[in-house]
Amino acid sequence: MMRAFLLDLDDTLYAERAYVDAGYAAVAAHLAEQGVADAVSITARLTYEHEKHGRLQVFNRLCRFFDLAETALGEWVEIYRHAPRRLELYPGATKTLEALHQKGGVAIVTDGHVDMQKAKIAALGVDRLVGTVIFPWEIGAPKPDPRGFELALERLGASPSDALLIGDDPYHDGEAARRLGVDFARVRTGRFGAVDPPGLPPAMHDLDSIADLADALDS
Repeated sequence: MMRAFLLDLDDTLYAERAYVDAGYAAVAAHLAEQGVADAVSITARLTYEHEKHGRLQVFNRLCRFFDLAETALGEWVEIYRHAPRRLELYPGATKTLEALHQKGGVAIVTDGHVDMQKAKIAALGVDRLVGTVIFPWEIGAPKPDPRGFELALERLGASPSDALLIGDDPYHDGEAARRLGVDFARVRTGRFGAVDPPGLPPAMHDLDSIADLADALDS
């Protein structure tokens, strides 16, 4: 019987793109004030670069498009990180977390820059719904390194044999579950919903969303 539930955050409990888009809007507004272009055009280019090449070095590519020096990149990153956000959990996520609490301990293990991940947790108010939150980058163990999940289990007083890992990313969350030796529940929300890498064992539960988890555990 499961007594510990280890949950990813981004694209598992909420749509990460809402966080990203708010940051892009803040940077675009700043650059518009600097006279680079209008905010709509800058946001459109950031969105295009994100969709075409991903988030990595998106501001560097923006510089090349608008023929800007890269001397202010650090400032833009700080604007992005500290932009105000109004984030919402996926429908049914709160009820799912409450249901999991009835079954055992609940932890969030979330990868990424620690300040950003802490800001997401605060904006969502999700820390009140779980027993502990672990930031693997804070301990030098980014996913799929299992040490963040091991720390979560330690804090919950549970062992891998009692645990279920829930996440959207098969390469990070699914592989971490394999290394840790715990069962995996895959939620197909976010940008990895259609990704099915070879070589990983099938998930114990393959779900359309986090809202389906409680029923799957009871079936």
